[in-house]
This record gives sequence, structure tokens and C-alpha cells, in this order.
Amino acid sequence: LGASGRNVAIDSENGLHITKDGNTIIQNISFKDSLENIGAKLIQQAAAKTDFEVGDSTTSTSVLSQALMVEGIKYLASGLSPTEINKSLDKLLVCITDNIKTQAVPVDGNKDLIRNVATISANNNLDIGTLISDAYNKVGANGVITIEKTIKNKSYLELIEGFKVDNGYLNHMFINDHSTSSAVLDNPLILLTDKKILTVKDLIKIIEGSMAEKRPLLIIADSIVGEAEASLTMNRSKGLEVYAVTSPEFGTAKRELLDDLAPVIGATVVSEVDGLILSQCGLEVLGSAEKVVITSKETFIMRGNTDEERLKNRITLINQQFTPKSTEFEKLMFRERLGKINGKFAVIHVGGSNEVESNEKYDLYVDSLSSTKSAVESGVVIGGGGSFIRSIRSLDSFKTKTTEDEAGLKIMKKALESPFRQIIINGGLSPDVVLDKVINNKSKHYGFNIKKETYVDMFKEGIINSAKADIVSLQNAVGVAQLFFTLDAAVIDDSDKID
Repeated sequence: LGASGRNVAIDSENGLHITKDGNTIIQNISFKDSLENIGAKLIQQAAAKTDFEVGDSTTSTSVLSQALMVEGIKYLASGLSPTEINKSLDKLLVCITDNIKTQAVPVDGNKDLIRNVATISANNNLDIGTLISDAYNKVGANGVITIEKTIKNKSYLELIEGFKVDNGYLNHMFINDHSTSSAVLDNPLILLTDKKILTVKDLIKIIEGSMAEKRPLLIIADSIVGEAEASLTMNRSKGLEVYAVTSPEFGTAKRELLDDLAPVIGATVVSEVDGLILSQCGLEVLGSAEKVVITSKETFIMRGNTDEERLKNRITLINQQFTPKSTEFEKLMFRERLGKINGKFAVIHVGGSNEVESNEKYDLYVDSLSSTKSAVESGVVIGGGGSFIRSIRSLDSFKTKTTEDEAGLKIMKKALESPFRQIIINGGLSPDVVLDKVINNKSKHYGFNIKKETYVDMFKEGIINSAKADIVSLQNAVGVAQLFFTLDAAVIDDSDKID
């Protein structure tokens, strides 16, 4: 945690992995003692949830979780009600979340803020921060940026043509790259249909064709429900390379999306309106792309097998739909469709001198990009645990009515100090004096630069973090601590200790 954080070497079945990535480290921790392992799994769940939601601040989640649990046990041991303490923590969490939101400064395309938050999230690696900032400058705040490994020694940025669909995978069983919580498809075949798929029988001929080609299959359909979704999910869990995404639009916009995408990937939209029956179609209707990345919310189709003539005609058709009578909303929709057809993605290729270095850098890039996306979305606050320290003051007006309220307030205040304290300890200093000076300074950007060991304006120093990352890390830490407080028994497998 912080600029003085250390690397951790992880020895696993896949070989040696050296990383500073909090979630990767946390998920590889286990204990021989079953009861201790339950505690570890609780924090692992909180960290994994934070990683899924913002892609960063997993170490903060773990530190906050531990602080809440350790402090809370003291009050539970004195006989206070865990249920009432949890109610108090819920109310306090709302106050702190609101306060952090007021601390947030919008990014609004500010190159320096983007570079700084990307650098901090990458453990102060300026090269990573600069490359991510450059990517945002190329594609804009709403643009698409992806990360992949390269065999080259150096990392570099590339702009490629692509198409974004504003919907993601059907469920988490379709994830095949757990480091990014996404599904990555190389050289896939792609089916487009406006049919509501109820049974997998309609897909047998196409699935068998893709298997014969030994290529993954992506299905983009009106909807996939019931037996069809259950069958695809089950077969995916068994290793079948078939993935599915539903069209995100409504009404006529659903078909327009498919018709816009079709020439980009060289596909034919399978529609009964056009006389095409899905169960009778084979490989001839499929399109393809060099790569597809599917997240929980979006699908990125890169370097499609474009039919240039059809694409040119499609663009002409959309332009012809612009008329003097078009409403501002219709004009916006037309521009958005043209933007998708002519879309470009920024791809950051991560390289290194060896596999260990490449893997470490890849983890840093993934964390940094996720945190930067959150910052663009929610704004930035001072880093180094500073936003939590600043939010402590907002609790002065919190009215305690019960002993449990007083306990909850003390637990929360102690926990809010924990990330800041840990950063100071990691830097080899005593946190008490530093904390006292920071918490009593009224300047909202005042903090401590652990690398320089001096008090600074954190924004001017570029020590910032995503507001969303801080909020989510605290929410998940409180959630797991509340669960821990209400535990009254544990069922464990203790068979290895039986003679």
C-alpha cells in the first residue's frame, strides 16, 4: 500500500509471479488452520468485489476490513449488539460516502489529472501513467482502451479500428480471463440475429460449424433466455468456446445496430423478416474479427473482416437519414451510429524483458486503467488515504443515541485512519505525529508525501485517487465486517486432523 509498497513473489502451479497487485496477492493467501482460512476468505471476497467494481483499491479494502473487524471485536466482547452496531455503521457509511463525493474534483479531460491518477495507481510508475494518459488523449473520455501482452521488450500504444456494443456477457460463467474479469476471443466467428433464442437447437448447425473450424463463436442476438441460456452457460463451463451477448437497444434500434455492425465484420443478419431461418443457417452467414473483448457491460469487436463496399453503402444510407426535419435527438442517434461504425480503439501492448517482468507490468496497467476509468467517471480526491482522513470531520455532527451508536462511531473513525497509518508505516515512519498534523490542518488538499517525507498540497504533487475507488473500497470493507460481526458459528472440514 502506498509509494513504499513492496513486491510479493507468488509461487504457484503456473510458475513464479512477482507483483504489487493487491487482489492477486490477497487471492493467493491461505492458511492451514480452517478457522483462520475462513477469515481470509471473507476479506478475499471483499477485495474481489472491489476489484470487479473498480479494478483497484483492493489493498485499501483489505486494510479497512481488518481495522473494522479488529476494532469491532472489542465492543462485541463487552456484550454490545452486533445488529445495532451494524445499523450504526450503515448510517455512518452514508455520511462518509456523501463527504467523499463533495471532496471529488471532476477530471473533465484534464491531462495532468488523468496522468497523475494513472501513475499513482501503477505504484508511481510514470511511464505507465503517461501511456494511459496518451491513450485517453487519443480516444477521449468515452473512448475504448484495452490492454494486451506483447512479446516485444517495450510497451506501446496502438490505435485500431473497432465497434463497441453497449452490452456484456450473459453471466460470469462466460469469463475466460479472470485478471480482467472479461472474455477474450481470438479470431472468433460472429453470428448476428434479431431472433429471440429460446432453445439451443436453433444454434446446433452454427455451433458445429464453428467447432469444425476450431474457432470461438460469438452470438449477438435480440435475447437469449430460458433453456438456451442455461445450455450455453453449462457448455461454456465445460470448455465449449461459445459466447453470447444480447442487443442493448430497443425497438427498431435493435435491428439498426445489427445492420450497422454486419458490414464491419462481414456478416449477414439472420432474420425471418428476410427469409432466413436460424436453425437452417451455417457458416455462410457468420462474420469474423481479429479479436473480441467482452466485459460485464460492453463488447469490443476489433479489426473486423470488413466488407468495404457494404460499409460504404451503409454509411451513405445513415447520412441520407439526416433531414432538416430530424429532431436533435435523432441527429444525436445518427452521429452515434456513424461514430460506432467509424470507431477506433486504443490498445496498450504491454512488453517486458522477460515473462516475470511482463506479467508484473500487465497487472499494473490493468489496475491503473481501471482506476483511471473510475476517476474519469467520478472525479478525483487526494490519495494516500487522505480522503478517509478528511471525511472523519464529517462525523462530528453524527448524533449518537445508543451505546452501539457510540461504538460504531469509534470503530469507523479508527478504521478510516488505517490506510493512512499503513502507508506511513510502510515508509518506515511513526504514523501518530504525521496523522495528528494532517487531521488538524484545515486545508482540504493537505497531506503527506511519503516518498519525500514532507507535508504537501496533494493535488499539486499529483497524489490523487479515484473518488469511486475510495467509496467502493470502504463500502465493501464495511459489508464484510458487518457479516463477520454477526457470525456465531463455523462449519469446517477438519478431517485432516483425525487420526
